[in-house]
Amino acid sequence: MDDELLRDALHEYVSADEPPMRVSSAGLIAAGRRRQRAGRAAALTGTVAAVLAVLAGATLWSARSVPERPATAGSAASRRIDAALRAALPHRGTLVLRTLAPVPGGTAWHGSWVSTVDGRTQVIRVDLGFTAASGPCGGTDCQVTAGPYGTRVATYRAAGVLWAAHRRTDTFEVRVGDAPPSRTAFRYGRDELVRAATSAALTVPVPDGMRVDHHPAAAPAGFARRLDAAVRGGLPGGAGLRTYQEPVGLSADATGPRRTTGPADFWYADWTIPGQPGGPRITVRVDAPGTGAASRSVARALCGAAACTPVAGTHGTWTVTYEQRLGPGDGDPVLRTAAVVRADGSRVLVGEEVAASVEFPYSGTELAAAASDPAMSYG
Repeated sequence: MDDELLRDALHEYVSADEPPMRVSSAGLIAAGRRRQRAGRAAALTGTVAAVLAVLAGATLWSARSVPERPATAGSAASRRIDAALRAALPHRGTLVLRTLAPVPGGTAWHGSWVSTVDGRTQVIRVDLGFTAASGPCGGTDCQVTAGPYGTRVATYRAAGVLWAAHRRTDTFEVRVGDAPPSRTAFRYGRDELVRAATSAALTVPVPDGMRVDHHPAAAPAGFARRLDAAVRGGLPGGAGLRTYQEPVGLSADATGPRRTTGPADFWYADWTIPGQPGGPRITVRVDAPGTGAASRSVARALCGAAACTPVAGTHGTWTVTYEQRLGPGDGDPVLRTAAVVRADGSRVLVGEEVAASVEFPYSGTELAAAASDPAMSYG
């Protein structure tokens, strides 16, 4: 008997008189297929879940490890101004910020802090503004001192506040004021307020509408040497001047003048006069041409609180000479300056600084003649 017949006989023997089977082979095959499909689905679900878990973990890691979005310009500037003022003034631990916000457009910021020392509370004020004011002083008892890179700082009283105002550029000024309660003394002296007002960190972003409104011209080749030669040749005995600060190009922004290798807003240099009493020093600043035309009011604005009379010159120029004390004491240096405003908006300032107890080595006329030298202009 072959295998096929044997198999059939055995099947019939086994199944004889047996109750019908509850499942069939077709049903078993269908059930197996269902289990396979379920297994694949479970595997796929597990894979998807694992992938989603990885992605979720990556997202969570990313959210925790990526730095926060930069703060808005206003809040960042607020924190910087607050930190800068605290670093610049004594009793910094007692200063508590009360208000600090920009005016619409960001052309100025106004802030106030309160400080309590020995049971006495008073207000410290800060104004950072882009202004067109002509002079550095806005009140009484004004004293003007020299600031960084030939800038000026004025201290004065106004409405019960002792202010230090640092005019950093033609349009940007930083003021720090001490406002004590009525009939009480100022907490900070002029020197302390000046130190705060001249802090390079005490600044704000420059609004687009208040940026320098001209493109500084590149100085001609050899301009630094030409400037040095003009000073030495234009002043009596100038050959004996000793260079203190080589002529250097500077750019001006809200933080104040800074050295630049590109086109400069102005050039600054100074020289000493060896062997002369009082340690005299010659300073020169040459501004790049601007968009504003020369005028009597522009020339007068250079004098600040000092008395001066603008004099019209040839080719649309204006010249002023004036003197300023560079400190509150009688022995502090005195600065005499001659300034020429040219028709293209550029300016040349030649000054001499000496101790108050000695005479100026040069007259105002001699300084003005040196400032009028065409060799000192960019053109």
